[in-house]
Amino acid sequence: MPAVGEKNSDPYERILAHLDKHNTKTHMWRFRFNMKTGKTTEQCIDDEVTEFPVVNNHYVGYQYRYSYNTLFEKGNWLFIGIKKYDLLTGNATRYEYGEGRYGDEPQIALRPNPKAEDDGYVITMVLDMKNNQSEVLILGAAEIERGPIARIILPHVVQTGTHACWVEGERLYRENPVR
Repeated sequence: MPAVGEKNSDPYERILAHLDKHNTKTHMWRFRFNMKTGKTTEQCIDDEVTEFPVVNNHYVGYQYRYSYNTLFEKGNWLFIGIKKYDLLTGNATRYEYGEGRYGDEPQIALRPNPKAEDDGYVITMVLDMKNNQSEVLILGAAEIERGPIARIILPHVVQTGTHACWVEGERLYRENPVR
């Protein structure tokens, strides 16, 4: 595709092509930085197209085991599900929302006094195009493939592709990671 400013370049087509993550081939990668030696290593973790990885807030910036990434419909900027990576074992599980259902960026909410990194919930909003309604889906973070443990139907439709964040109550005014 021609670069912006080149003859016959259509900026709208370029934007649409960039939004299709199957064109840009966004894959899960891990970069490691050795702060003592300055050595950097990189590793492709999976060749499936995913984006917007999230981890348990208490592990951001530290070694973590699980990453929850969005799955994309080919040819569109539509989130069709969530893929959970177990970076220790190399296994992955997934939950897809179903035909005509598109999600938002997932977030992790821990149970009180969590016993494990994935002892909590994955929360996301989903737009159901067939029923013209939005809902909040709550999945068990340990086993997302089992599907929602709760659904909250929202009073208004929320546009798909919304970015979100989850902040635990005790972290609203100060950082206090659980270790």
